[in-house]
Amino acid sequence: MKHLPIFLFLAFILFPLALHAQSDGWIISHNYGISTPNNFNMPEQTHAVFGIEVGWRHRTQGDQWWMQRRHYPSFGLKGSALYTIDGIAGTRFGLAGYVWTPVNSRLSTHWGLGLSCYTKSFYFTRDTANFYITTLLNCLIDIGLDYRLSPTTSLAFSFMHASNGKTNYPNKGLNYLQFSLEYDLTPVAPNEQSTPTLAMPSFRRHELGFTLSGAIAHEDGYDGRLYPCYDASLNYEYYLNPIIALGATLDLWFNGSHWDNIRSGEYNWNMPVYTSALASIEGFWGPISLKGGVGSVLFAPQEARILRLYERAGVYYNWSGNYVGVAINAHGGRAEFIEWSYGHRFKLKA
Repeated sequence: MKHLPIFLFLAFILFPLALHAQSDGWIISHNYGISTPNNFNMPEQTHAVFGIEVGWRHRTQGDQWWMQRRHYPSFGLKGSALYTIDGIAGTRFGLAGYVWTPVNSRLSTHWGLGLSCYTKSFYFTRDTANFYITTLLNCLIDIGLDYRLSPTTSLAFSFMHASNGKTNYPNKGLNYLQFSLEYDLTPVAPNEQSTPTLAMPSFRRHELGFTLSGAIAHEDGYDGRLYPCYDASLNYEYYLNPIIALGATLDLWFNGSHWDNIRSGEYNWNMPVYTSALASIEGFWGPISLKGGVGSVLFAPQEARILRLYERAGVYYNWSGNYVGVAINAHGGRAEFIEWSYGHRFKLKA
């Protein structure tokens, strides 16, 4: 049961990206770098890593405005195997969906979201010294830059993070700083934009919307139970153009994992209901969007030991004013829960 959110995460992230990966070809890369605990203050657990990735990438070729303004992004899937020398969690295997967005003819950004599995996680070894990776499956996040050295070769730099999103305790996670030498086995010549770039459409609009979300959080402790969580949001967004929107969100959320503390009388809490406000930015790649927000917890139950800094990052699939998505909520970089969302947008007059 505790791994159901991560299985759903895999299906939601990879399926819409796979729909785009209809042509083009294979890529392979050699990876080198270091792994370090997510809190960065345990140098004895910093180790060298090396590995290999194999993937499939499709580059968009069309005259739609978002494709041209994104310089014809690519969508794809990558599987990886990464060996950590003397790493407490063992070898990491991963599968992730990716979006590559060119900045110019040589430089591009990449964003990857998926899953990872470790050969020496606590799930397999029951080694209580390993409080970094404790579950069978973990979320995998990859953010970085790619520089094309030639039509067939690229050099990439990545920051990667792996953790379970608090579907189990503990949830320290591991970070990676990694360089990759990538080979494109079926290179595609850079798109010279044979069709002229479309002019900026007359596009300014405001939208109001709501989002309803559900989640599962894990109680602290190796044998802790799972608890339901709920989140209701009121959203405002101002679209600079069809691919960028700035916004603000007011959240009302409930974390069921705090109920036991209330019932035990350990803290003088009210109901575990929180109010938060965030500023956000959302980028669109056709029907797919990535949204990130940073804000503050405005109200917390009395004596609740929670950091005020509030963050959320998610990916969404949009259609006809509706959207569904998955996002991770965190406080000061510590995951609170992974939420599954449905929402609707109402267009306002510009």
